[in-house]
Amino acid sequence: MLNNTLISVLHQNIRSLRANFDTFSVYLASLKTQPNLIFVSEIWIYSYELPQFNLPNYYFKACCNDDYRSGGVGVFIHDTFSKVSIQYCKWPSADVLILDLKLGKDVWKFICIYRFHNKPIGAFCIDLEVLLETVNVSNLVVLGDINIDLLNCNECYHYQTMLASYGLHSLINDPTRYLSCLDHVFVKSLNKYDFDSINLPIQFSDHNLIKLNILSASSQTASNDTPTIFTRIDYNKLRAYLLFENWDSVFLEPNCCNAFHNFIKTLKLHIESSTFTTTTRVTKKLKP
Repeated sequence: MLNNTLISVLHQNIRSLRANFDTFSVYLASLKTQPNLIFVSEIWIYSYELPQFNLPNYYFKACCNDDYRSGGVGVFIHDTFSKVSIQYCKWPSADVLILDLKLGKDVWKFICIYRFHNKPIGAFCIDLEVLLETVNVSNLVVLGDINIDLLNCNECYHYQTMLASYGLHSLINDPTRYLSCLDHVFVKSLNKYDFDSINLPIQFSDHNLIKLNILSASSQTASNDTPTIFTRIDYNKLRAYLLFENWDSVFLEPNCCNAFHNFIKTLKLHIESSTFTTTTRVTKKLKP
């Protein structure tokens, strides 16, 4: 864990806590540092079974399905966090656990979701947006097994666009189950926290393990006596590069997703070629 980590979080699609709890417990015991929050999805247990799943120094809360075995989400909370608020939602499209806790002066909200893969994505997005409209915190994490492939532009477009409209951006963009990115971590922080995320192929089920570290906020002030290096873009140079770019890799590419990828790649290349650094002194507080 990084030295400036405020809180460490895991998510694992466990695909039956009953079947994989022992193996998962052994892995957790092998870690040098205990995570603060351990979210699990597809737990496949009933409410009366909750007391059976104990981890040292943690207490367990879960949204269970008592009328059918699939689905369900839960969280193991380290006992250093004694004051947390937890809500459960049972949507037609998903099981949802919402956890609020305080880190320093800031309140954080974690929304852990298991979306039923056989339910329409559009209906799920409506349910999620209704929830996000009620969220009034500056620091938010949405994570879980969403069963929407972020590597499939057609499948994830509306979902990602909707989350972006609420200031959320994705930290996991690589495959988490075979060739699909189904396990997500979206974050929003208006207080300039940093994030470190890892996608690990330690498959207790058929999904990767996801790690998230929330790092302490960067300093928002600069000393009057300390020169600060800023990165600038020479827009005249950038316009010239773009003017003389033939864009064949975009216009001649029949696949729209590949064309968009080529466009972004070319644009980033020209931005990098037009970027320079400058040194100045900051004499006032920088706003976020």
